[in-house]
Amino acid sequence: MPEASPARPVTAQILHVDPRHAQADDLAEGAAARPFVTIGAAVARAQPGDTVLIQTGIYREHVAPARSGSADRPITIQAAPGAQVCIRGSECYVGPWQPAPGLPDTVLRADLGVFVFLDGNPYTEQAGSLPGWKCQGQVFIDGQPLTEVDSADEVAALPGTWRSERDGRWVQVHFPSGAIPGAATCEITVRRRVLVPAQRGLGWLVLRGLTCEHAATRSSGGFWEPTGSQMGMVSCRAGHHWTIEGCTIRHAKTIGLDIGNEGGADRVGEAELAHTAVGQHRIRNNSICDNGEVGICGLGHTGTRIEYNRIERNNCLGHHSVEEAGIKLHFCFDGIIEGNLVRSNQGCGIWLDNVWYGTRVSRNVVLDNYNSGIFVELGDGRCLVEHNIVAYTRAGDGIYTHDSSGVVVAHNLLYCNAHFGVYMRYVSERSTQGESGADIHVGCSRQQVLNNIFVDNYRGALSLPLPNERAQDNRTDWNLFVGGTQWQWEGHFNRFSIGGNDKRIPGAEIAAAVQQACAAAGVPAPDATIFPEHAFLDLDGWRIAMGQDRNSLCPAVHQGAVENGAVRKGSCTLTTGGPMLTFNNPATFNSLRCPPVPGCNRDFRGRVLPTQHVRPGPFQDYNADGATHQPLWPVAPAAEARG
Repeated sequence: MPEASPARPVTAQILHVDPRHAQADDLAEGAAARPFVTIGAAVARAQPGDTVLIQTGIYREHVAPARSGSADRPITIQAAPGAQVCIRGSECYVGPWQPAPGLPDTVLRADLGVFVFLDGNPYTEQAGSLPGWKCQGQVFIDGQPLTEVDSADEVAALPGTWRSERDGRWVQVHFPSGAIPGAATCEITVRRRVLVPAQRGLGWLVLRGLTCEHAATRSSGGFWEPTGSQMGMVSCRAGHHWTIEGCTIRHAKTIGLDIGNEGGADRVGEAELAHTAVGQHRIRNNSICDNGEVGICGLGHTGTRIEYNRIERNNCLGHHSVEEAGIKLHFCFDGIIEGNLVRSNQGCGIWLDNVWYGTRVSRNVVLDNYNSGIFVELGDGRCLVEHNIVAYTRAGDGIYTHDSSGVVVAHNLLYCNAHFGVYMRYVSERSTQGESGADIHVGCSRQQVLNNIFVDNYRGALSLPLPNERAQDNRTDWNLFVGGTQWQWEGHFNRFSIGGNDKRIPGAEIAAAVQQACAAAGVPAPDATIFPEHAFLDLDGWRIAMGQDRNSLCPAVHQGAVENGAVRKGSCTLTTGGPMLTFNNPATFNSLRCPPVPGCNRDFRGRVLPTQHVRPGPFQDYNADGATHQPLWPVAPAAEARG
């Protein structure tokens, strides 16, 4: 039998998209001389190894990749060099504008009957997690979102607002001051999706340099129900090995980017904790901002890396579901969340929920978020939260865990958070599957809080439960507690709590345990009448009651005595705009040497840590004399850092 001839290699194509080209045609072959008009036409033609190269333009379409690439031949959808490519789920409304009956002439009506809605009319469907009655659509004037209100009285009174009349036919718009109907550009979201595959499970796709915006996405609340969903404006749709880099994803009504398996009837369940078919994504160097509910969400994925992105101002519409966050992940296995700027989200900054085994949250800058900076919920296994800077959390803790065991919190800077720097507890009677697969009643055990720096966390530095059958083998040590750099005259920032706040451990039991421990140590016990409402201790009392933090340090002020329990104001300053961190008194922050924590191999700068005697907190480099300035963003990729 003659030997078979080797297969000829398939030549990769560049499929050009340029609607401004005189010869552009969606029936063309996509050459530079005869490009496609729409991205969708080019993507439908793309085969493994092909690149869809897009020229500048606003593309009002739903791009739906139809097939997978392969490991060595991905399908790439990208902006041409220097091109500004914007894919929008909105259409322009050009009129005619009509008066709104019974309202001032400053309010006009747009007739939605001119639009085609392919997946239900979003102006008749309520966005259930928003207060009042709000629909799932949006209105933009000259690129800026207007504020949706509930009533005709509100839209009449407030310029820059709009409302749906709920019948799906009309919206009322009160134009912002200076915007002239007919001259201003009015855009109305009509599509649920902007870039979402036609089928689930596609892999080896690359999105690069695209702006995706304006989509009438549904809320992620209820994704656990068979009829629920968690599909974003951009969605991997249970895919694998996607690369999304250099993109901007903004102004979705709810979810910006979904990297999981969507939820609903296809959601991952507890019997699929080793789920590996979804994931292995690389989400890198993107701006994911100003989405109505959540920036990135994902249910059930393995090996995903979320790196060096700006995650800002998400939940900007004030949703009240249980999902609002900059990043919210469920069933996230062996993932990495590293080097991101997570700032000013109206929800948690980073939230890992049910479950997160093998995931690492590292070297992120988490500033000015609401509720918790980093939240780890519901699980029993390995999770490492290390070398992060978590500051200015509003109405919450820097790092918060509940119903979680096995979390290691190490080498973080917890700075000026409204509640505790680190707060760990159990709050429910739920069960979860541990990393071994066993069914486990949730608790707060085997938690480790090591080698961190706590600065001026307003309610207190640290809170853990009293040791009991659901809170065992917790360890806190080698931490540096600093108070007074911001509010010198309050002087109570280095307080510690035994975590009876949820009332599951009676206050009398906490008081008895503290008194017994103090008696055994031969030291005076706190007044029992302060329990349970004010169960706060100083570091010495914490050590006695909990048997923790034997080697931690509350340093005295440099060049002077401690004043009202606080170091000198201005010893440390973090500005959010840059952001920039300045240590005006490096000696205070350079006063402790700690044993290394397994798994913490590089500092915030990406430099390899010493094998012994490391400094607490995210930095290993301080000036010997004078101030030390630490620029915080962008965070250099660890593999490229040199030290």
